[in-house]
Amino acid sequence: MARLPRGLVIGTLVASAAVLAAAPASAGGSGGAGAPGGGDAAGTPRICNRVGALDARLDKALARLNGGQDTPGSIARMQMRFDRQKAAGHAEVATYLQDRLTARQALQPILTKSKADLAAVKTWCATQPPAKTKPSGKE
Repeated sequence: MARLPRGLVIGTLVASAAVLAAAPASAGGSGGAGAPGGGDAAGTPRICNRVGALDARLDKALARLNGGQDTPGSIARMQMRFDRQKAAGHAEVATYLQDRLTARQALQPILTKSKADLAAVKTWCATQPPAKTKPSGKE
C-alpha cells in the first residue's frame, strides 16, 4: 500500500477544518466553545487560533512544490530527476520517480484549494465575537 504524501494529508485536514469551522456560521450558531471543532477558554473557535500557522505551512509547501530545479521537493526537480533516469535507461527507477512526480503534481491543486478554503475560514473567524476574558478568581 502506498504511503500518502504528508502535504496531501495536511491539505485534507485543512479543508476538513474549514468545513467544520464554517458549519456553525451557516447554521446560525455562535461558533463558541460548543461548536464543532471546539474552542478555547476565551470562547474563540480553535481553528481561528491556528489560521496563521496553517497559512504559513501552506505557503511553505506551495513554495517548495513550485520551486525550481534546485529546490528539493519541487515538481521541477522531480521532473529533472525522472528525465535523467529515463535517458540513462533505468526504467525501474524512472517508473518510481514518475509515480512520485504524479503525486506531487496532484498535490499542487489540493494545496491551492486548501489555501483558498483557509482564506474563507480566516474571513469567518474575523466575524466571530472577540474573545471574552474570564475572571481569574484570584482577587
